[in-house]
Amino acid sequence: MFLHQSAYRQRILERFRMTEAKAVFVSTDPHVMLEPVKSKGGELCNAPYREAVESLMFLATVSCPDIANAVNTVSFLNSPGESHWRAVKQIFAFIIGTRNLGITYQSGGSKSDLMGYSDADYASDLETRQSTTGYIFSLANGPVL
Repeated sequence: MFLHQSAYRQRILERFRMTEAKAVFVSTDPHVMLEPVKSKGGELCNAPYREAVESLMFLATVSCPDIANAVNTVSFLNSPGESHWRAVKQIFAFIIGTRNLGITYQSGGSKSDLMGYSDADYASDLETRQSTTGYIFSLANGPVL
């Protein structure tokens, strides 16, 4: 079984006018640290930020777990700035490069192993010093969302 949302991906790219963007193969820039605009005294973003993040959250939840961490990073819905909008546009550019990919579930016959993986990052949030934890489970050679 192949699970994908190619049509939905295309619709959100068209909605946010990102269909002509150059494809990238990294969903987030690891060297950019996003902080709320209020703490830096910068200017708020006037783009449709909240709607874009909500669209990306739906995509990450249903069929695109590879963008989940990047979407979580840009979820500053109360005070997004221009750097946040650039990060959202990078996620859209990543979606362009992976537009036709999806999740494949393959039967392993009578043996379908459940596998689990986890990772943690101690105090990675520079503002709150909170840790980040993540996990994923795999069944029938595909992630269980």
